[in-house]
Amino acid sequence: MAPASLDRVSDEAVLVTFCPVCSGRTQFTETYQGEEVSPRSGWYYVAVECAVCNLLLTGKSSGDGEFRVNNSGRQIQDKQYPDVPEHIGSAASEAHRSMVANCYRGAVILARAVIEATAKNNGITSGNIASKIEKMQEQGLIRPYVREGADEVRIFGNDMAHGDFVDEVGEGEVTLALELMDEVLTEVYEGPARVERAKARKRDLAGKAQVRPTAPAVRSGAEIPGRS
Repeated sequence: MAPASLDRVSDEAVLVTFCPVCSGRTQFTETYQGEEVSPRSGWYYVAVECAVCNLLLTGKSSGDGEFRVNNSGRQIQDKQYPDVPEHIGSAASEAHRSMVANCYRGAVILARAVIEATAKNNGITSGNIASKIEKMQEQGLIRPYVREGADEVRIFGNDMAHGDFVDEVGEGEVTLALELMDEVLTEVYEGPARVERAKARKRDLAGKAQVRPTAPAVRSGAEIPGRS
């Protein structure tokens, strides 16, 4: 197939992938489609543009929404977790870096470990990871749907942790695992931190309102000492 022109191929978002500038997964549109990677492979070289910041990435596409970024010369950026304890947040960030670097199994193992570390950080230290996740729900740290997501990560990560590497690990599965890991961190740490910041802001505004200076009283000449 001959390369298309450099004009935009489509105005529709055709995929979602990690944007190094936006530091998150955003929509991209295909702007250029080149030659087939190899005969009858079904994959083509493409260029895509971030719908948020207009960053251009190059890679290859299967034509059905799956896209693999060329990592050469591209800085791998991670996701930051300022409201999460440092040792847990750094592991979660490493999971995202592993994802961007196409180290899928490592990303899944880290996601599983992050969830277990979250339980331990909240005093749940006994039992296996399944029981720790259950206790997090029982103690009100996570809601039932978040617990179900954490269990999915646990089950997926168990295969990696126990050396069951027979089945291929896909980008979509790993992306979902990291999103579920992030749900746990949001529920336990980030959500409560946002609420506390909102409360602190409200208290700060209330305090400023109480100390607001009042206008001096207007006194008539007869009330001023020394005047009659």
